[in-house]
Amino acid sequence: MMQLQAIARYVVAEENHDEVLDLLRELAAESRREPGNISFDIYENVEDRSRVVHLIRYVSREAFALHRETSHFHSLVLGKIVPLLTERIVEELDVADA
Repeated sequence: MMQLQAIARYVVAEENHDEVLDLLRELAAESRREPGNISFDIYENVEDRSRVVHLIRYVSREAFALHRETSHFHSLVLGKIVPLLTERIVEELDVADA
Protein backbone atom coordinates (compact mmCIF):
# COMPACT_ATOMS: atom_id res chain seq x y z
CA MET A 1 0.00 0.00 0.00
CA MET A 2 1.35 3.41 -0.97
CA GLN A 3 1.62 6.14 1.67
CA LEU A 4 0.11 9.57 1.12
CA GLN A 5 1.91 12.86 1.76
CA ALA A 6 -0.22 15.98 1.98
CA ILE A 7 1.23 19.48 1.83
CA ALA A 8 -1.10 22.20 3.06
CA ARG A 9 -0.02 25.77 2.34
CA TYR A 10 -1.83 28.52 4.18
CA VAL A 11 -1.63 32.29 3.97
CA VAL A 12 -2.81 33.86 7.21
CA ALA A 13 -3.64 37.50 7.87
CA GLU A 14 -1.40 38.96 10.58
CA GLU A 15 -4.29 39.45 13.00
CA ASN A 16 -5.18 35.74 12.75
CA HIS A 17 -1.65 34.30 12.85
CA ASP A 18 -1.41 33.28 16.50
CA GLU A 19 -4.94 31.88 16.59
CA VAL A 20 -4.35 29.78 13.46
CA LEU A 21 -1.09 28.39 14.86
CA ASP A 22 -2.78 27.46 18.13
CA LEU A 23 -5.57 25.71 16.21
CA LEU A 24 -3.03 23.90 14.01
CA ARG A 25 -1.18 22.67 17.10
CA GLU A 26 -4.47 21.33 18.45
CA LEU A 27 -5.23 19.70 15.09
CA ALA A 28 -1.75 18.15 14.97
CA ALA A 29 -2.13 16.65 18.44
CA GLU A 30 -5.51 15.12 17.55
CA SER A 31 -4.36 13.91 14.13
CA ARG A 32 -1.21 12.24 15.49
CA ARG A 33 -3.48 9.99 17.56
CA GLU A 34 -5.21 8.60 14.47
CA PRO A 35 -4.21 5.01 13.68
CA GLY A 36 -3.18 5.80 10.08
CA ASN A 37 -1.15 8.93 10.83
CA ILE A 38 2.62 8.79 10.38
CA SER A 39 3.43 12.47 10.90
CA PHE A 40 1.89 15.92 11.14
CA ASP A 41 4.35 18.81 11.24
CA ILE A 42 3.80 22.58 11.12
CA TYR A 43 6.28 25.10 9.65
CA GLU A 44 6.34 28.88 9.45
CA ASN A 45 8.14 30.67 6.63
CA VAL A 46 11.22 32.40 8.09
CA GLU A 47 10.88 35.46 5.85
CA ASP A 48 7.09 35.79 5.73
CA ARG A 49 5.23 34.67 8.84
CA SER A 50 1.91 34.92 7.01
CA ARG A 51 2.87 31.71 5.18
CA VAL A 52 2.39 28.47 7.08
CA VAL A 53 2.91 24.96 5.76
CA HIS A 54 1.99 21.69 7.31
CA LEU A 55 3.25 18.34 6.12
CA ILE A 56 1.00 15.42 6.81
CA ARG A 57 1.76 11.76 6.13
CA TYR A 58 -0.67 8.84 6.33
CA VAL A 59 -0.21 5.14 5.70
CA SER A 60 -2.57 5.28 2.69
CA ARG A 61 -5.00 7.42 0.72
CA GLU A 62 -7.80 5.69 2.60
CA ALA A 63 -6.33 6.66 5.98
CA PHE A 64 -6.07 10.28 4.83
CA ALA A 65 -9.67 10.19 3.61
CA LEU A 66 -10.72 8.93 7.05
CA HIS A 67 -8.76 11.81 8.63
CA ARG A 68 -10.87 14.25 6.63
CA GLU A 69 -14.01 12.68 8.09
CA THR A 70 -12.97 13.06 11.74
CA SER A 71 -14.78 15.43 14.06
CA HIS A 72 -11.54 17.31 14.80
CA PHE A 73 -10.92 17.92 11.07
CA HIS A 74 -14.44 19.25 10.61
CA SER A 75 -14.51 21.39 13.73
CA LEU A 76 -10.94 22.72 13.62
CA VAL A 77 -10.06 22.92 9.93
CA LEU A 78 -13.39 23.58 8.27
CA GLY A 79 -15.08 25.32 11.19
CA LYS A 80 -12.30 27.48 12.62
CA ILE A 81 -9.08 27.56 10.56
CA VAL A 82 -10.32 27.97 6.97
CA PRO A 83 -12.42 31.06 7.79
CA LEU A 84 -9.27 32.75 9.15
CA LEU A 85 -7.16 32.14 6.01
CA THR A 86 -6.65 34.35 3.00
CA GLU A 87 -5.42 31.40 0.92
CA ARG A 88 -5.37 27.59 1.24
CA ILE A 89 -3.78 25.08 -1.12
CA VAL A 90 -3.64 21.37 -0.29
CA GLU A 91 -1.64 18.95 -2.41
CA GLU A 92 -1.98 15.18 -2.08
CA LEU A 93 1.01 13.13 -3.23
CA ASP A 94 1.67 9.42 -3.44
CA VAL A 95 4.94 8.53 -1.72
CA ALA A 96 7.32 6.76 -4.09
CA ASP A 97 9.03 3.69 -2.71
CA ALA A 98 12.51 4.51 -1.47
